[in-house]
Amino acid sequence: AGVFAVGGCVIGSHAFALMGNMLGVKWEQSSLRTQDVDIAHDYEIYVSVPDVDIDIEATLAATDKAFFAIPALNPKHPSTGFKVRGSDLSVSLLTPLRGKPDSAPRRIPSLNAMAEPVRFLDYILVDPQPAAVPVRQGVLVNVPTPARFALHKLVVSQRRPAAFAEKSRKDIAQAGAVLDVLLEDRPGDILLAYDAARAMPPKFLAQLGRGVARLDEPIRERFEALLSR
Repeated sequence: AGVFAVGGCVIGSHAFALMGNMLGVKWEQSSLRTQDVDIAHDYEIYVSVPDVDIDIEATLAATDKAFFAIPALNPKHPSTGFKVRGSDLSVSLLTPLRGKPDSAPRRIPSLNAMAEPVRFLDYILVDPQPAAVPVRQGVLVNVPTPARFALHKLVVSQRRPAAFAEKSRKDIAQAGAVLDVLLEDRPGDILLAYDAARAMPPKFLAQLGRGVARLDEPIRERFEALLSR
């Protein structure tokens, strides 16, 4: 529908799955299971995007009439997600939260849709990479750089409420899997991503440190050794 031509970026477990293809590895299936499709876009980016007429809600309804807009918790707010009735399949639109906490959805002009603001999402929307979804003739999408994705997952793992402990464990597992490959093949990518992380707010760095502490010991030791060089 043109979502990725105008800068949409797949994040979450679906991005993790595509990174396996990018890096030439096959992940364990237990790390991939999800029915949530998360698409992020920076609401402050308006420049140099194709003139594409996008209607996400209509496009989803055309693929499955069971798709419906999920009502926001605040009745004054518009929907930022869609779901299939009777299924766990959902599509969520996200955008970076800057400044003071504010749950009000942001309009993404290029997507003609509203997106939920999420703190620190801007970190993984820098320099997105093209990735091919292997379905039919292939679909080209955007995903975060693997190194930024991994470090951001460590941060996210520390931001989830206690009720989402299982998702937090999956965050750590996915971050560890990506870092394991990058430490072997592309350590420079990790150093660049870490340098960028150091420019983020102190809370980001503190949560990153706590996430690193939860990595499996061999990966954590290699990661810390790389940063200490």
